[in-house]
Amino acid sequence: INDMEMATDITTDGFMYLWEHREHLDFDVNIKGYIYNYVKTRCISHLRKRKSMLKAQSELYKKEQWRIESSINTLSNEEQIGKLFQSEIIEIYRRELAKMPSLTRNVFLASRLEDMTYHQIAEKFNLTVRQVTSEIQRANFLLRTPLKDYLVNVIIMLLYLQ
Repeated sequence: INDMEMATDITTDGFMYLWEHREHLDFDVNIKGYIYNYVKTRCISHLRKRKSMLKAQSELYKKEQWRIESSINTLSNEEQIGKLFQSEIIEIYRRELAKMPSLTRNVFLASRLEDMTYHQIAEKFNLTVRQVTSEIQRANFLLRTPLKDYLVNVIIMLLYLQ
């Protein structure tokens, strides 16, 4: 069994069993053969148990290795994660824009999408620059709350888009 300690234990157990059951044994029987068969049977049993345990450990090892590799692949694939967050962020952004009052939405979009200055927006919508500033601040506030969990991703996305 390639384990001297276990072999010694099995052999000792064989002699102990023989000693404990000496009243029930016929000593005319070949004692050496009896001990040999007992030890051989216990060795085979031990090896089968060990084989079974190694198989179970191997399966656990394979599952854990797969789990680790899967986690590494997921964390390494920033592009997919970015796309996932990007689509969620865009959906929230669109939904929140639709909820805004039309003046706030139009002023905000003119500032962000049309790259208009506050003065140009004020002229376009017949507002003061202070009102434009107020409407943009309002839009930012309305967007900030639903997007707070994505703030880091939004910053990275904005930096990436520039």
